[in-house]
Amino acid sequence: MPKQTFHNLEQEKKDRIYEASINEFARTRYDSCKLSNIIKEAGIPRGSFYQYFEDKFDLYIYVFDQIAIKKMTYLGDIIAKMHEMNFFDLWEELYSNGAKFGLENPKLIDITKLLLSSKDDIYDKLMGKNLKLAEDYYVSMIEINKKNGLIRPSVDSVTLAKMVIETTTNVAVDNLVKDQDLKETLKDMQDQIKKRIDIFRKGIETGE
Repeated sequence: MPKQTFHNLEQEKKDRIYEASINEFARTRYDSCKLSNIIKEAGIPRGSFYQYFEDKFDLYIYVFDQIAIKKMTYLGDIIAKMHEMNFFDLWEELYSNGAKFGLENPKLIDITKLLLSSKDDIYDKLMGKNLKLAEDYYVSMIEINKKNGLIRPSVDSVTLAKMVIETTTNVAVDNLVKDQDLKETLKDMQDQIKKRIDIFRKGIETGE
């Protein structure tokens, strides 16, 4: 994470470093990104960079944390309604607003796309923490729906949460790596998620 010296910078300079980082990390996969490009675009000495961050990976984590914070501005109002919404409606709304975030922040989606396509140790380090947070959140939503009589008490909350995350992640991995218009990609992803949510919601057994 950034050192205190970075936090002490004026906002304009912090924004310059962040924007330069976004441009570089959206250009190519992490292992091919060049710190020299970021330093040059941000207009800072190399020595100053190491006063702000430990290394390139430290900066990369910071960028993803900032992406998460920005995405929460699209999801916060929905998350606040978790106590009053059906779990599957909530899941669909979260995904829909996530798609809106993607359309309005294409470079941030490019960074995520490059990470998802890598499936390396960087992916494991970053996604491991985020997936655990997502699992805990989904479990809490499922438990609320159980108490409200909307999900069967016998359903294992952790297993369902993991299935939801695996479904969402797989749709993202399968689609974001496609070479097509971002708007069309996000529409395809929303359609696929809706179909999967319908199966989760209604099940597949006829009951006969």
